[in-house]
Amino acid sequence: MIKFFRKIRQNLLMANKTGKYFKYAIGEIILVVIGILIALQINNWNENQKNHKKLTRYLYGTLGNFKSDLEGVTYYIDNLTDENKKRKLFINHSDYNVFTLDSLEQSITIWKKGIGIFNMDNDFKQIENAGIEYGIYEDVINDILEHYIWAVSNVLSAEKVFNESVDKDNNYMRNQQNNYEFNFGEGLNSYQTESEAKESIIELLKSPILRNILKMDYERNEYYISDLIVMQTRLKEMIPKLENALEINSIQIPVEN
Repeated sequence: MIKFFRKIRQNLLMANKTGKYFKYAIGEIILVVIGILIALQINNWNENQKNHKKLTRYLYGTLGNFKSDLEGVTYYIDNLTDENKKRKLFINHSDYNVFTLDSLEQSITIWKKGIGIFNMDNDFKQIENAGIEYGIYEDVINDILEHYIWAVSNVLSAEKVFNESVDKDNNYMRNQQNNYEFNFGEGLNSYQTESEAKESIIELLKSPILRNILKMDYERNEYYISDLIVMQTRLKEMIPKLENALEINSIQIPVEN
């Protein structure tokens, strides 16, 4: 093809048709420029397709993370709600002598920690780190980003305070109070007989300090449940939004080469 164009130029020069030669040369330059532009367009299209597949793969991963978070949040809401029902009944009980020593010990144990399930550093982090245009997914990705920013500033910060408070109460129960000797494991002897231990723990339960700890634990759980319910609601909104974005674009899970 190049030889063909070169031959045309040579014939025009030999025929002393300079004007036609320059017109032809300009036309040839235009054709070359058009060819380059087409090649760039094809390259851009291929790059966009590659980026689109990456985004889609990460968004499917994010969708899985959301579903896992929703499952964990729902479980924890149910668990804490049940825990607080038992806590309230125990605090309001009129006679602790009807309980066994084991059930009394379990009832004053403050162990519940924050949920710690948010999958924020997995697939969505890869989207942020990829440095590629969001394209048709821009709206839903911005929604996901806003959701995670909210989760960090609200739920995770609440969880941090929650855990620190639990640790403080645990420290008092296990290391500062001087009434009851806990049974931390099998085969560990206690200087308190079972009847002495029960009497000690009931005496401890009559003290304002322990009752306040139990009441604070109840209140702490209530606040945390309310935060988790907001998280649950947001996830229930985000999951179908993300599913819809993937479905609208008729996307199948891409296979990475």
